Amino acid sequence: MFGGGGDVVSMLSASISYMAVIILFFMIGIFYLLSFGTTLLYQIFIFPVLIVFGLIFIWGSNLISFIPFLLLSIVLAYIGAFLFIKNEISVFFKYFFFVVLGIFIVLTNGYLGISTAQIELSNIKFITVLIASFIFLLSSYSLSRKKDLEFLYAIGTLFSVFILFPILETGYSRLACVNGDISCVDSKIQIYLSVIAIIIFALSNWILPFINKNIISEKSTFKNLLFGSVAGIVFIGIELFRYGVEYFPGVETGLAFMFLAIIYFILSFLMIKKIGIDVIKSEKSIDGANKNTVLLYLGISISLFSFAIALVFSNVKEVVSMVWLFEATILFYFFSKIKEKKIYVAGLVLFAIGVLNLFTLLDVVKAKDFWFLVPFTIIFVFFVFNLKFLDKFYSKKYYKIISHDIFHIIGISVLGLLLKTIIPNTHHGWSILGISIFLTVLSWTYSFFNSGLLRRFFEFSLIAFFLIHIFNSEHIISLIDSSEKGYLRILQYISTVILGFSVYIWNYFNKEKVLNITINISYSIYLLIITSIYVFDIFSSTFFVTIYWGLLSAIFIFYGLQKNILKYRTLGLYLLSLTAGKIFLLDIWSGFDNAIARVAALLIIGILFIIISIAYSRKLGNNLKGEFSFSNFYGESYNKVKKR
Repeated sequence: MFGGGGDVVSMLSASISYMAVIILFFMIGIFYLLSFGTTLLYQIFIFPVLIVFGLIFIWGSNLISFIPFLLLSIVLAYIGAFLFIKNEISVFFKYFFFVVLGIFIVLTNGYLGISTAQIELSNIKFITVLIASFIFLLSSYSLSRKKDLEFLYAIGTLFSVFILFPILETGYSRLACVNGDISCVDSKIQIYLSVIAIIIFALSNWILPFINKNIISEKSTFKNLLFGSVAGIVFIGIELFRYGVEYFPGVETGLAFMFLAIIYFILSFLMIKKIGIDVIKSEKSIDGANKNTVLLYLGISISLFSFAIALVFSNVKEVVSMVWLFEATILFYFFSKIKEKKIYVAGLVLFAIGVLNLFTLLDVVKAKDFWFLVPFTIIFVFFVFNLKFLDKFYSKKYYKIISHDIFHIIGISVLGLLLKTIIPNTHHGWSILGISIFLTVLSWTYSFFNSGLLRRFFEFSLIAFFLIHIFNSEHIISLIDSSEKGYLRILQYISTVILGFSVYIWNYFNKEKVLNITINISYSIYLLIITSIYVFDIFSSTFFVTIYWGLLSAIFIFYGLQKNILKYRTLGLYLLSLTAGKIFLLDIWSGFDNAIARVAALLIIGILFIIISIAYSRKLGNNLKGEFSFSNFYGESYNKVKKR
């Protein structure tokens, strides 16, 4: 038989003879096994494949055309034999059986992969090899559903990766296509078949855990799921990369991995739905097997997504930041559902990376880059969703949520700096207006959540901004005058109104009234000072500021008397005292300029003093006890808390 290597007919006859002998020998071995025991089990399993390796070694490339049919025959014979004797052999020999068959197919396909570099396989032979390979894969997956055979999922996946990799076609000979060679057509068809094979492999690898309960419900088989899933995703990723480099270089490769990441996000969601949130939360006896399954899918999806973004947007820093924060938001969402600390830690790490990456944007963003407001808004939305998902854990003191709050504060601070950079630095008050709007949004956001640290951060930020506005207002007004753009004063007025609106929102939505006291008092002081600056700017006289203070104090006192609200009367008395102090310490010593304004101011304030005195006497008599107490500003809610 060996001498007929040059004759196709004789080689075909020899190949068929060898196939028949192999199958016959195998059947005899199985009969011997069933009749006399397992003494020669190793030889029975290994000897047929050794015959095929002998054929390959002796005939070499002359046998390349018949190896696919030999391969298919051996695979069918082995799988058929296994189904026939599976109840007669131990679990060890069942795994050993598939390991031997897998090694045989890997070596055979490896030899075919090397040989086809010089000798092209026809489409029929290529399909034959694929059929043999998938018979092994699908048989392993199908049998992994049996008890004690769960690890066939990992074994089948690992071997199938090495089985398919050498034979899949990613490219064809351009020279052959130019010359009209028929092999070009075959190569194209085999490329399409290779893509179909990858899709079938991927679908099989993804679907099996959903139909095989043993894989996801037993902690002892979690490593099986881990190795099977990771091996599958590595193979799919490598093939995507190979095909991407060959046909879609650049962005398309990254998009392919992003698509794969989205698939695994969907699989994670479906796995949670399949297992059930209640089961995942309450599981104790299986020691976290279901949780680990969900974590595995999430880890794969996040890794793929990060890699995809690195490929697609390697030079767009704001997109990279958005992706890190998006992944963190996804993990915080799952943490809110599952309450698994590992997910929180992973999400926190990604969140920290995304926040720190925001610092790189300070060198990228420039003034008037208004397009950046789009990623700016998206990033802020991620911050808000993170708070929403973690909010219920603040009251329970669940797992050091304060660590998230610290990075949140850093991130919000960087966003504020970025916003200031985007707004044109004309010193006309545009930045003040922009930050005022941003603080108003923050007041509305933080008032809905339970983080004490973030509320204190907002209070500090608002008070700091009050001071910044006060100390910069005169400079801004002088620049407006020098540039002859007096109409821009309205920006200052609008900013003050917006800040008042933010304080109103904070008081309206914030249920813990005690926390509002600091902001209310701070805003009242800010409002008095900034509006006094506006009055002085309009009338260019300090006496009109005195009149303004006097009128304001009268309004508070009369309103407090009419409505019998003590804190307004107290506030009015303090303002009236401040007005009197200004008159005696400043106004009467300010020289003889604006004498008419000074006389008018003193006259008006004197009249207000008389009217207020009469009103107080009619309402309260001469009893002013407690009217000047600073605790009047706190209200009843504060006093109740203090008594406790």
